[in-house]
Amino acid sequence: MLWLRYVALPDVDRYRPDILASIEKSTGMAVGVTALHGHWGGLRPRLTLEGVSVYDRAGRAAFKLERADVTLSWWSLLVGQVRFHDVDFYRPDLVL
Repeated sequence: MLWLRYVALPDVDRYRPDILASIEKSTGMAVGVTALHGHWGGLRPRLTLEGVSVYDRAGRAAFKLERADVTLSWWSLLVGQVRFHDVDFYRPDLVL
């Protein structure tokens, strides 16, 4: 927990390629994020993703978010999967 609080979260943007690859693998869609920030929301780790874009098969941005705030659940540690306590989307834009 100390590593997460003082090393991983303050410098989480360094792990952006790995995080995006994991999201792309689990969703099967290309994803882009312009900035990634980590901090604490009370007792839970929190990630802020800015400039989120989800691309269609033709490579066009089909879904955009100005920002997404994701609060991780501590259950993630127990089950070995990413689980969320809270997810907030700001200014979603869906192109059909």
